[in-house]
Amino acid sequence: MKKCNLRWFSPQKIKRQLAFVLAICLVCIVPVTTYAQILKISMKRTNVSIQNVIRELEQKSGYTFFYNDNQVKLTKKVSVDVTDAPIENVLDQIFNNSGYTYKIIDNQIVVSAIKAEIRKPLLFSNRKVCVSPDK
Repeated sequence: MKKCNLRWFSPQKIKRQLAFVLAICLVCIVPVTTYAQILKISMKRTNVSIQNVIRELEQKSGYTFFYNDNQVKLTKKVSVDVTDAPIENVLDQIFNNSGYTYKIIDNQIVVSAIKAEIRKPLLFSNRKVCVSPDK
């Protein structure tokens, strides 16, 4: 009867295999996270709608924009003037004072309306104020 060869499951081999798998995972993750940092956009547009700027950004950057047409109206006119700027700077300039905000998720940009602050009503104490007329 042959003995089972347990060299495959030795602690040293398992450690080396895990280290190899982790190294491969790290190498795959780095390009994804650095893409947004490398991407630089140059654009100079005056008095154009946000929707037109978004279309151009989709073509130049590879990002896809998502928004609800019923909630987000992108007809407001904006002016954009950036040179070799990251996508965040361009988006900040577009959505500044527009009433909309954005969130970048992987290669998608979600545009939504800024939620109005819900103000708490002022709480008054249960005190009675009595004014007596001067005699």
